[in-house]
Formats: sequence, structure tokens, C-alpha cells
Amino acid sequence: MRNLFTEPTEAERYDSYRPVYHHLPAAHLLEFYGRRIPKTLDVACGTGHSTRALAAISEAITACDASEEMLSQARRKLPGEFILAKAEQLPFAEAQFDYVN
Repeated sequence: MRNLFTEPTEAERYDSYRPVYHHLPAAHLLEFYGRRIPKTLDVACGTGHSTRALAAISEAITACDASEEMLSQARRKLPGEFILAKAEQLPFAEAQFDYVN
């Protein structure tokens, strides 16, 4: 099976056409927690749409994805730590984050 997200043109297309609604659940999270979340991990962050929304309600955010091309798109738009990693093989210690998306 071919993974289209490993090609730069597909990552750009995904970023351009993906609907942006991520701020809506992020607003609910902020309301639920009642304060900014200290450390957030965004798993399978893609081009960073959810990362941007979570960064707005987090003190610190780390994002990871299995596609370097998707991460490249996210890095161009957002500050933060972006790590190439599969969701099934995360390189983080247990309980390192306060919220995982």
C-alpha cells in the first residue's frame, strides 16, 4: 500500500484543503481544564492544524507524525517541537504529558 503522505505535494495539498475546525474542541478543553494545559502531546499531528489549536491552550506542546513531509509543513507554520515518530512507537516516557491528543 502506498502512503501518499510521504510525498511533499500531497502534504501541501492536505494542508491546503483540510477543513479547519480544531479550535472548537480546543476551546472545550480549555473550559474543562479551567486553565492552560502545562504539557501537551499531539500525536499524528499531520500538517499542524490541531497543533496550532492546542498550542493556543497549552504552556508547551510537542507534536509527532510518521511523515516527515507532513511535519515539514507544520514546522513552516508553527514553533514548537516536532518529532518524526509513529503513534505505535512513541519515544516518550510514561506520564510525560498532561494531555495527549
